[in-house]
Amino acid sequence: LVYCKLIMNPNSGMPIPPMGGFPPGMVGEGMPGGGFMDIPLKELEKMEAVFARVRTACFMKCIQKFAESEIHPGEAVCIDRCVSKYMKVHDKVTQRFETMQ
Repeated sequence: LVYCKLIMNPNSGMPIPPMGGFPPGMVGEGMPGGGFMDIPLKELEKMEAVFARVRTACFMKCIQKFAESEIHPGEAVCIDRCVSKYMKVHDKVTQRFETMQ
């Protein structure tokens, strides 16, 4: 069993997957604190895949300049809107699939 520290998103309360992905062999049973960590590994992998798609899509759409180390306010607004729209669509599609089953 492998444990890792997750950074929590203050807005949603959900953890942000690590950039390199979750460690191999990580399972959701018996993790300290229960809650999110009781989710099976397959669900964590799905969440990580969604996060990777959002990160890639929004980065390609919103980040235009690489010359500066800071994100400009316009880029930050674009990223916020992009992530919000992507997650709303993802939630709607998920709900639709759940009603079809």
